[in-house]
Formats: sequence, structure tokens, C-alpha cells
Amino acid sequence: MGRAQLRNEPGTATRTIPAPLDSVWHALPRVYERLGIAEAGATPGQRVFGARNFRPRRIEGKRLSTYIDCGTGVTATPKADEYEITMTLTSRLSAAEDATTVMETVLEATGKPRASMADRVSCQSNGTLEARVGGLMISVLVGVG
Repeated sequence: MGRAQLRNEPGTATRTIPAPLDSVWHALPRVYERLGIAEAGATPGQRVFGARNFRPRRIEGKRLSTYIDCGTGVTATPKADEYEITMTLTSRLSAAEDATTVMETVLEATGKPRASMADRVSCQSNGTLEARVGGLMISVLVGVG
């Protein structure tokens, strides 16, 4: 008999930002604010900014299935839109050559039915939210965000 192996790896996007580390660090709160993630905070010594274990209903007004896949229900409705979702979204910065900054954004998510005591399920990122953080950073830095 074969074995099934389930993997739940966080979604990760790495982007080089054409700005010095301090500029990117000071812009991160505005990026998370634009996403509507009010629970975000900083770990300055590690240059990590983000929100841990928050429970969004939507991000930027979009359904959570835009960003994660938790499977589908019997009616083919994405569970990400029906379940209580818990997310951790963080961005870690590091200085790079030529006064640029490497930003690594990581998304982890789980969900569980709102009306039952069922176990949490792992959700997979489709990479959209992590990429959006990088895109918003560029917009904020050039003054259009």
C-alpha cells in the first residue's frame, strides 16, 4: 500500500527592493496598513515586521480564497471563504549590495469551521499576498501608496 504525504510549507516571496534598509523598514507599517492588517507590529532587532495569528475576514476587501487554498466544501465553495482563518504574515529585511534591501515575506494559514469543533486544517498560499506586499512596498517608496 502506498503512503500519502501531506506538506504544509509556508508561502514565501523574496524581492530585492531598490532602496536602503532603513527606508524600507520605515515604509513597512504603511504597506501592512494598506493591506488592512491592523494587528501588525515590529521586532526591530531582527528587522521583522508583520502580524502573527490574526483572523482576517478579507484582505484589501478581497475574499481570503484570493490568497490561500484550504480546500473546497461539498458545494465547491472555497473553505478559505467559509472557515475561521488564522494567518501569520511577516516580512524580514536584510541589507544587500548597492544600497538595496532583500525583503522576504512569509505567509502561513490554517482554518477551521466556524460552527463546529472540528480540527484546524492547513491552508496553502498561492503566492499572491506575499507578492502583493512587495508590490505595495515599491508603490509606497515611490510615493503612490
